[in-house]
Amino acid sequence: QGLGKWEHHNGSAASWKVLADGVIECYPRKFGNKKGGTIRTKKKYRNFEMHLEFKVPYLPAQTDQGRGNSGLFFQDKYEVQILDSFGSLAGWTDCGSLYRVAPPKVNMCAPPEQWQTYDIIFKAATFDKSGKVLSYPEANVIQNGVLIHKAQELREVTAYTESGRKSPPVKEPGAFQLQDHGHKVQFRNFWVKEL
Repeated sequence: QGLGKWEHHNGSAASWKVLADGVIECYPRKFGNKKGGTIRTKKKYRNFEMHLEFKVPYLPAQTDQGRGNSGLFFQDKYEVQILDSFGSLAGWTDCGSLYRVAPPKVNMCAPPEQWQTYDIIFKAATFDKSGKVLSYPEANVIQNGVLIHKAQELREVTAYTESGRKSPPVKEPGAFQLQDHGHKVQFRNFWVKEL
């Protein structure tokens, strides 16, 4: 797989590490990667089914958002959090959350340094000819084989601030993004089927 289908936001080639067996690893700026940062797919998507496997590092001296933090974004604006949330409550910013919009219904996180899976079916918002919203985006999210979001309506985009979350639904196709949040999170077996 490698990084041929990924780029940084400025259009430059993705500068993460490519490991054995098609694994890619976030190479954060704080570890000396001057070209680092979040990467995104060159192709954009609207309605889709997708699969991703990820592995977070073991950082026992860190807490909360400092433990293996990353995120999977789709349509550029909606994030499923990636984090070491093993053994914690299923909160609004924990692994599996639609970040600050909907917590997972159950915490399905495996321990750090184990491969985990996300399978997502996403239906984008629809609009009438005048641009009025007919239906909001909807996501089904399966983590490690268990449904943690069932037909979850996304009336807000996922963002850190409340004002950011009030942005209108996305109209255009958007990229997938893998977030550089300063941790060496690994990824493999990413595929997408357009619906």
